[in-house]
Amino acid sequence: MINIKDFYTYSVTVPIANQDNGRIGTSIIDYEIRRYRDVRNMTDTLAYQVHCKQRIVIPNTTPYQPGANIDQQFLNYSAIVRNEIDVTQEDGITIEILKYLPKTINSAVSTSLSNNSSAENSTSYQHTVGSSTSQTNTAGGSASLGFMGDIPTGGLSFDGSTSSTTTHEQSTTKGRGTSNSTGASESDSMTIKDWACYASLDTEYINPTWVWGQEHPWDVIKYNTGKKDSFIRLPQFVENLLYDATNELVLPPSQLSLFGIDFTMQSLWLVKLDRPEDFKNFVANHTIQCWNASHSYDSTSNSVSAKLLDPFLYEIPSIHIDLYTYGLDPIGEASTPGGVTGFTPSKFIINPVPASSIGSQPVPFKIISESNNLMIDDTTTYLPMTASDEGAGFAPSETSLNVVFTESCTNLQMTLSFKISDTVNDYTLYMKHWKTNEIGIILTFIINGNLDNPIVKLVDSLEAEGGENNLLTISLRNTNYGTIDYHDYLQMGLNTIEVNIKPMKISANLKQDCGYQIRAIALGKQ
Repeated sequence: MINIKDFYTYSVTVPIANQDNGRIGTSIIDYEIRRYRDVRNMTDTLAYQVHCKQRIVIPNTTPYQPGANIDQQFLNYSAIVRNEIDVTQEDGITIEILKYLPKTINSAVSTSLSNNSSAENSTSYQHTVGSSTSQTNTAGGSASLGFMGDIPTGGLSFDGSTSSTTTHEQSTTKGRGTSNSTGASESDSMTIKDWACYASLDTEYINPTWVWGQEHPWDVIKYNTGKKDSFIRLPQFVENLLYDATNELVLPPSQLSLFGIDFTMQSLWLVKLDRPEDFKNFVANHTIQCWNASHSYDSTSNSVSAKLLDPFLYEIPSIHIDLYTYGLDPIGEASTPGGVTGFTPSKFIINPVPASSIGSQPVPFKIISESNNLMIDDTTTYLPMTASDEGAGFAPSETSLNVVFTESCTNLQMTLSFKISDTVNDYTLYMKHWKTNEIGIILTFIINGNLDNPIVKLVDSLEAEGGENNLLTISLRNTNYGTIDYHDYLQMGLNTIEVNIKPMKISANLKQDCGYQIRAIALGKQ
């Protein structure tokens, strides 16, 4: 069993430690990434929805022990927890926060995210024509005879009826219906007892902060004034909630403070890629700050002594997420049986730019299929370029991706990334390509980093030359156990295929003697 959400999720579990590097709790953080097309304001901007769910679990350092003992003090229990998420708005992107949960609460919270869409179209037609005829004939008669004394008595009667009906009927009925619906939902519920949560956003309306605090019997957020390293003077009615003078009994804090806390927070951002060539990763920083509290009865002053201990700050290491990769849809679902990418200029997220006449480095390209399930990157490690290397690297044209080799650029590499959601179906890789000059091309395919089993193919045909239509086919999985061709290069989840491109031989004028073009790459389920 798999959860389809896991294909889009970055998950990390980190310990929460105090200044002495002692572990006091755990934070579980899940980021779910979905690709999104922002068409508001009559635009079409590539964007991603980033949904963060963070859970903070901090148990009480002193486990609860039921019994008849009368405690005169309660020490080092959780009182306030502050959690802040700071997302970095790097160059080339615009971040908007769409929602954050919970808002301000003081008893219970139930949060949910759902979306549904449906469409239905139905047409029906009915036509009936006909006539009816029937015929029925009936006839009857009766007679009776008798005497009353010498007088005869009797009667005679006759009745008859006729009806005619003829029936002929013809009926035609036609109907057509179409229905489509999709739905997704997510919900989390949480109950807090005698605690409160206060949520706020920064001035840029991007970064949320939650402050959780005990509200009863001692409202630590409202009544926390006191000199540093000194006890807090509480109002009398609060002291009465912490100390029973009749029985000389110090009363405990809330149940959550006694047993420990377990809080869940969610936020949803829209990350718009205004300039994808400048964007690297989505970066988020999580900061947790905790205050413990203690209270006891002071017989000298005949009052309750309460204190908030010095807070400790824990910064979770920065989280960096590749939105492009995490946002890819898996191949294998009914809605996405395969993906295809054609190398036309309008389809690139980052356009390829070859080396210039002044020796500038080529700009690596990035392209994602329209079905959002196949991504191709230029992952070449380029050596320093000179003026003689002008045009080296990948270059776009109206119908294909061109590859130009020079003395300093004899080996180019592109990487295919895609996700597989099953272990049963067979998959095949297709490439529409050809050489453009005399020298042929060597393609080396490395699947999922397996250097021990590379696949090597030669390209020695010009466009429209030969009987194979310039089409290369590579079977990535063949589950027919009855043949010697059984193999499986794929794995569940993310898969990568590195395609290394180089000339069959090196000539004195490589730029003129060797060239390569790729029209399209496809990956499909058989």
